[in-house]
Amino acid sequence: MNRSQNIPCYTLLALILISLGCEVQEVIPASDLIESKKDVNPEEQALIYFAPIQYPSFPGGEEERLRFMTKHLKYPNDYKGCIEGRVYVQFLVTKRGKVTEAEIVKGLDKKLDKEALKVVKQFPDFIPGKIDGKPVPQRMIIPVYLNQ
Repeated sequence: MNRSQNIPCYTLLALILISLGCEVQEVIPASDLIESKKDVNPEEQALIYFAPIQYPSFPGGEEERLRFMTKHLKYPNDYKGCIEGRVYVQFLVTKRGKVTEAEIVKGLDKKLDKEALKVVKQFPDFIPGKIDGKPVPQRMIIPVYLNQ
């Protein structure tokens, strides 16, 4: 079995260790995990950490992120009373805090997915994740709540 087939096990193990309060510092090279992306600096693509000690954060914290999303989400008028739910969006926070590579991981409806993606792409720069005090790129997945 090659290393790329073991990645879900490594990710699961890292999440379990983090939930138990352990510090996880193993780094899996992004080249082992994803195909090359044109909009990612090759230097940043070399290492994308999946379990940094300090996670990326929205400027002003989680409450501010929710306010931002509430202010910028526009629920389509023609969907009122029809569909509500969550859209899960994955994105990369670079070591400089830029939000890139936003994509739908679990959608709800094409129109609502597009709205969720639009708002995430409008995010201001995050405070990047850090390991040993040094900024590192990290992928994040967040739910975007769409209701009337």
